[in-house]
Amino acid sequence: MAYEQKPNNGSLWPNDKKTEEKHPDRTGSMLLECPHCQAQWEAFLDGWLKESNGKKWLSVRVKPKNKQRDQQPQHQGQQPRRSNTDF
Repeated sequence: MAYEQKPNNGSLWPNDKKTEEKHPDRTGSMLLECPHCQAQWEAFLDGWLKESNGKKWLSVRVKPKNKQRDQQPQHQGQQPRRSNTDF
């Protein structure tokens, strides 16, 4: 039986293609689902292993697989949110 991704879940795996320090330590994907209209879209996940004050943590980035942001769900009466950060 093939693995089927569930909405709002994803997986990160060791990045065996990392060649530079700035490349993510972990890569993967996830399936996002809008709680309002149940539209679904896939996203890339990147993770960097970090340590500060003796504690280890994971910094993550989520990017839509489809680069056209206009295809993400638009809800009636709401304007698309824009920010200075690229999530």
